[in-house]
Amino acid sequence: MTNMAHCRFIPALFLACTFAVSAGQLSPPVRRSPFSQIAVPGGPGAPKWAGGHLILFRPSTTHSDLSNNLAVQDGEGRTVLETRVWVPDATQVWIRDVETVEGEAVAVGNAMVGNLEYTGFLAFIPIKGGAARIVRTAPFEGMSMAVGPDRSVWVLGWQLGEERRILKAPDHAMLQHYDRDGKFIGGSLPWSSFRCGLHPVAGPDNGHAQVRASKDRIGVLLPTCHEWVEFNTSGELTGRWSWRDVPISNGLKSSTMISSVVMTPSNEVFARIGIGLYRLNREQGTWDPVDLTAATDAGAIFGWLAGHYDESLVYLSQRELVRADVRKQ
Repeated sequence: MTNMAHCRFIPALFLACTFAVSAGQLSPPVRRSPFSQIAVPGGPGAPKWAGGHLILFRPSTTHSDLSNNLAVQDGEGRTVLETRVWVPDATQVWIRDVETVEGEAVAVGNAMVGNLEYTGFLAFIPIKGGAARIVRTAPFEGMSMAVGPDRSVWVLGWQLGEERRILKAPDHAMLQHYDRDGKFIGGSLPWSSFRCGLHPVAGPDNGHAQVRASKDRIGVLLPTCHEWVEFNTSGELTGRWSWRDVPISNGLKSSTMISSVVMTPSNEVFARIGIGLYRLNREQGTWDPVDLTAATDAGAIFGWLAGHYDESLVYLSQRELVRADVRKQ
């Protein structure tokens, strides 16, 4: 088994370190396939694997930029959708997250639609072609989304106050639930119950707030609060877990930002923290490191955590999309 250091700095004292047993080992690749970002010009954001597709999107698009800002590829690297997500009357559009489900790509984001007026939106885009359906969600603006087991849509985001000031915002549900037509079902996760930083969704100093779904629950990562929160599929809170220490690899703190998170069908939670892979230990309140040696030795160096395929993790390694298992040691 591999031991890794978990450390925290105690002011005026010392760097306190404890050693945790590795949470498992990332296996050599179960499957490898090439991918390309050429379908989305202009610096696309981090790719995401969801619903059996690799999703590539450009976060920001202006009115004068008529190029595609969203592409979807199948597991063989073939592009099955290229399109420009746009909101009518907008001058600029920001795509925050995208999922695919039952022949549709579903995007969440916000747009500037007038004289410094903003609206949140959901976009439902047929993968085989056809007009997108745009549903405005103002005053709520989504930043992350997940498709639940019943194919409804869960969106994590915020509502801003006057002059887009966070501290002037009213209390609001940070997790909002929509049906497949974009009709609002209900809200959970009130801002007043999670006051940490300027706003739990703001980030990104500690990482990006994200929502994920499994077969029976919805999980929300709030890095600013150091919390993982779970709900049942009716939106009722079922658990809150806090982590105490930030992971440190080899005693060196290169970065502790949580950039991506995955929840598998069995509700295991994995995250890319800094440049490493970690598993959430709910009982101990820690992020336990996953040993990457076997994957690295096989030439599949862990890069960006993109999603999961059943219980396997899907990640990017240079120009390859890799599927691998986390094995117990």
